[in-house]
Amino acid sequence: HVLNAKNKNLVHTPNDESLLPAHWTAKHGKLTSLKYLNIINKDLIRETSYRTDSTCLHLAVQAQQHETALWLLEVYASAKHA
Repeated sequence: HVLNAKNKNLVHTPNDESLLPAHWTAKHGKLTSLKYLNIINKDLIRETSYRTDSTCLHLAVQAQQHETALWLLEVYASAKHA
């Protein structure tokens, strides 16, 4: 994996759209990758993008990535009850 101990800061590096990897995966419905990022760092999916101030959930909904948005809702809800 690209995201190994040597490159663990990549998850906090925005792309040209000012999106972190978690935001990009949510926007594009890459649910498997988003789940992997969530395993690496549970806070990533709650961070807001630098430019748009959007969370992963906002971006998934805006991009009509329904399966991703539903998964994010489940994760957010389970975190509230943990």
